[in-house]
Amino acid sequence: MSIYLIKIGHLLPFIVLKSRPGSKPGHGSYLVKILESPLLATLPKQLAIKNYHNEDTGLAAIQEMNGPRITLSQRTPFYVRKMLEHLLADALKKHQLKIKHIGTSKGMPYYKVAVESLSKDITTNKDIRSVLKPYLAKIDLTEHFGRSLFSFVKYSKDIKEYVINALFPSTPPDIFYEINYDENLKKISILIDSNKTGTILWTSADEVALAQKLCGVEIEINKINTK
Repeated sequence: MSIYLIKIGHLLPFIVLKSRPGSKPGHGSYLVKILESPLLATLPKQLAIKNYHNEDTGLAAIQEMNGPRITLSQRTPFYVRKMLEHLLADALKKHQLKIKHIGTSKGMPYYKVAVESLSKDITTNKDIRSVLKPYLAKIDLTEHFGRSLFSFVKYSKDIKEYVINALFPSTPPDIFYEINYDENLKKISILIDSNKTGTILWTSADEVALAQKLCGVEIEINKINTK
């Protein structure tokens, strides 16, 4: 009998029983056993953070359940969120923070993490990063997430503020000429003053894609000459 809640998104400890090859390099899977349980599961190698050997152990999140078949992952937002909540538990509790959303794109070892602050002393992206920095310095992120990068941003219930936090974390507000939100289309349109672009690091298509995943809206960015 399993002592764990078997539900999509939940973290489970496992031990590797066997490595199974795939039709292409890196496309195989690991047959694993859920610890303290008779349950077996599959961890696709593409969704694993490292190469495992028989009897290696680890943690992974349930990505899919199809009858008795369980597929695990160490790459999904479910896994990243649960692991960060575990690893940063002391910081989140002490500073009244809550991880709200994880943004990631397929094939990109890069995550945007939206953190909600319930403290009046933590009001900006800079505050979030300053508070988390000493805790993150004590964690071997490679061990838990492979070769991945993280960007922590402040969550906001104001969708326009949230998108700006996700895309332009250190940009002065006067750079933005206009920010509009179409609720029906779920689309944010941002006009940037081209005369002030020297104060901004122009965002890439990958950054926009990540911000869209994180915030759940389409984002369009254009420049305007105000002179």
